Amino acid sequence: MELLCCFKIVPDYEKVVSRDWLSAPLTGPDVSYVPRIISCFDEAGLEAALRLKDSAEKCGVSAAITAITVGSGSYDYFFRSLFAAGVQHIIQVPIAEPSAFSPGEIAEAICSNLPQKTFDAIICGARSADGCLGAVPYLLAKRLGLPCLPNVLELGCHQQGISALWELERGTCSAVVSTP
Repeated sequence: MELLCCFKIVPDYEKVVSRDWLSAPLTGPDVSYVPRIISCFDEAGLEAALRLKDSAEKCGVSAAITAITVGSGSYDYFFRSLFAAGVQHIIQVPIAEPSAFSPGEIAEAICSNLPQKTFDAIICGARSADGCLGAVPYLLAKRLGLPCLPNVLELGCHQQGISALWELERGTCSAVVSTP
């Protein structure tokens, strides 16, 4: 099972001091002094991918995770942590920071830099912590011709594909999704 997991490195907004928030222009506060972190939503996506990998291996299916991020910067610290957690491959797509708030450009950058292999699932966080748009997963699915299941709560291995539990407006829904 080949899994692709998208993640984004963002400023740790909880470390921005109050006066910078109060005096921030419409473009946002100065974040040059705060540490960078993996977006909390993407951390959840990475955890889901790692759990799905574990579930697949318990079913006797070998699984590998390729993680992809868009952005310029030195992210070696994050990459080492992801490798230690069980991610096999990491792709960094350099993109200028001003376009970081453009979901279309981000989705295109990801699609243009995917390895020539078929992924059984592409896992994304619900949205990014800096833009909070949540459009990239839908744009990726459209561009790649794949279904998109939003608000996924749980993923697991099943004989016919991947079992998924996702949240709906009035409850939850579960299904087995066949993979390529």
